[in-house]
Amino acid sequence: MLISASWPAGLLVAALILFAPGRATRALAQSLPGGVRIALASEGHERFADRLADRLKPTANPDAGDVEDLLRRWERANGGPRTGRDWLAVARLWLRAREADSAAAALRRASSGISDGLYKFESARIGFLAGAEAAAGWYWESCAAADDESSLEAWLDIEVLATPSELDSWDAFRRLSVSQRNDCAFFRRFWAERAAASGVEVDERIREHYARLRYALRYYTRRGRAQDAGTSGRFNSRLGREARPVFDDRGFLYLRLGPPDETASFLGNDCYEPNVSWNYRFPGGDRMYHLSPLGGVDNWCLIPNLAEVFRCPVGPDGRVVQDRDPMVAQPPNLALIPPQFLQEIYTSRASLDPEYARMAHQFMLDRSAEQLEAERDLTWSAGLYAVNEIPERPDVKQDVNFVMEWLSYRLPVVEQTRVWLLVAISGEDLDRVRLSGQRANPEVIVSLLGDNGEHRRFVAEMAPGS
Repeated sequence: MLISASWPAGLLVAALILFAPGRATRALAQSLPGGVRIALASEGHERFADRLADRLKPTANPDAGDVEDLLRRWERANGGPRTGRDWLAVARLWLRAREADSAAAALRRASSGISDGLYKFESARIGFLAGAEAAAGWYWESCAAADDESSLEAWLDIEVLATPSELDSWDAFRRLSVSQRNDCAFFRRFWAERAAASGVEVDERIREHYARLRYALRYYTRRGRAQDAGTSGRFNSRLGREARPVFDDRGFLYLRLGPPDETASFLGNDCYEPNVSWNYRFPGGDRMYHLSPLGGVDNWCLIPNLAEVFRCPVGPDGRVVQDRDPMVAQPPNLALIPPQFLQEIYTSRASLDPEYARMAHQFMLDRSAEQLEAERDLTWSAGLYAVNEIPERPDVKQDVNFVMEWLSYRLPVVEQTRVWLLVAISGEDLDRVRLSGQRANPEVIVSLLGDNGEHRRFVAEMAPGS
């Protein structure tokens, strides 16, 4: 099969072929709008203002009843929401309660008191919740009318996805005056790189992010105290994760990589902290992440060795003392953990990766130090990939073999570069591509990203024998 496409000269930088059937954040997204707390406090309602702000913290999960109760209290306090920013706060409360119609109604009442850019951006947030087709359009209209506040809100929603270089780019970008900035160009570049890597349209990738964001806010926000004991805290810090993030490391992975393909977990007992391993299947190989609160309260963090979940003291005779305080995280000396305990926990991950069955066997041969070092290398590589790269995962059949050759020709008369892709795939592999028991023709998706952030996606179906 031969595919050709034209592209403006000098812009083509990447193509993806798919076969398919830290830093501390100073502001928080979707929080209490500026000025509302001050206005309420100036009228003597500081406690209510604090309560209102608390219900918009990332760890809060208000429901419709909570919002209705707050509105009744607001009415008793000073007559209820009055200004545009008051109603913006109400819209955000309804958004957090996942009540799109009520959020939209409140936002309409806020329209005369907030900027056009902020109004359109909040409309997009609500539209993504409601599944409105127009939501992505509102998102791009908001950046075209962006001001400092709406631009910051847009960034805070995606900051968790940013690579270190993108964080630096934002730091430089936000220091420019509004007249010097092109918000749409900045955000289009950000999203185009992720859309191109995953082989989807830009707007589809944005909708997916907001769906993940709602889930992560509900289940994966960082609660309780931070856990820095042992090598886990140093591991997280070395990876570049911020000191006090909004999301724990489950949320970080979920937002950047999506839900895991496979999981294995252990609820914990006298000698093991609760733990879970998330395995992601990438075209280039699997990546596994081990997570545990390690004595913290619902604050799951990445750990370099699964063995760290072992928490029973080991006596001088090498015997395990099973009388520890379950509320105290005592970092283990991994070298002293009895082999049978290492074998038990590592065997529990063998269904995700046969390498863990081999490790479990090696522990019984007294090769624990060697195996733990090898595991740290694996988890370090996986952690760096999650933090420093754009870890998009195309939804593809990963075991299809193909060969590809591509050539490009410059056409100076029309200022274009013409790209030709010659793709060949074995008929045997095509026979294995099935959908609901019926033979299906695979698609070829060509995802192109220009160095100006422009993204184009072409889809062609491969007919048998082509």
